[in-house]
Amino acid sequence: DLDPLIANLLIDSDANASEYQPREQNSKVGFYDWHLASRYNISTYETLTASMYVGSNSVSTDLLNQSPSQSPEYLYARDAYQWDNVVGQLSYNYLLSARMDLNAQLSYSANSLSHRYIIGTSNNAQVELFSEDSRDVFTQFQDASSQNLVPNQRNENQIQHLTAQTDVSYSFSPGFRLEGGLKLDYVRTRLDFSDLFY
Repeated sequence: DLDPLIANLLIDSDANASEYQPREQNSKVGFYDWHLASRYNISTYETLTASMYVGSNSVSTDLLNQSPSQSPEYLYARDAYQWDNVVGQLSYNYLLSARMDLNAQLSYSANSLSHRYIIGTSNNAQVELFSEDSRDVFTQFQDASSQNLVPNQRNENQIQHLTAQTDVSYSFSPGFRLEGGLKLDYVRTRLDFSDLFY
């Protein structure tokens, strides 16, 4: 059910949101995951490996509430979230000699969260309601929201991470080994709350 206090604040109406009764509801959950990996032996002493992961998850809920004794009669809301993830890695290993080896690696990851919240009423002049059947009204609100005709809020959070590193090791003896390397690390974040309708 809709929270009455939040609904009253967002719809900017004198109607009592607590008197609206649920009529229609539709919830969806979706996800997929893909993972690819490969290994290529360039030579006896050189190896190249690569891997990649792509995943997405989504969840959404549409609600239609009705109060025949009030205006507006219908109150529609949609809450939707989507998470997307991409991770990739490329590694190169080279045995330079019996005592020295080289390792290089490049990796990248991107993670994002998108959120969309929609709330509207039958008083919205842009939403044309042609039926008194709640199922038809529900469908008409869904169509209107897909055309961006219902007040909505979108926000997004993104994180991107890129690393590149090279390591070299040299064994002087079984008990003494010297290691050194260089690493580049880059992180970028983005947070967007600019699209507010209230």
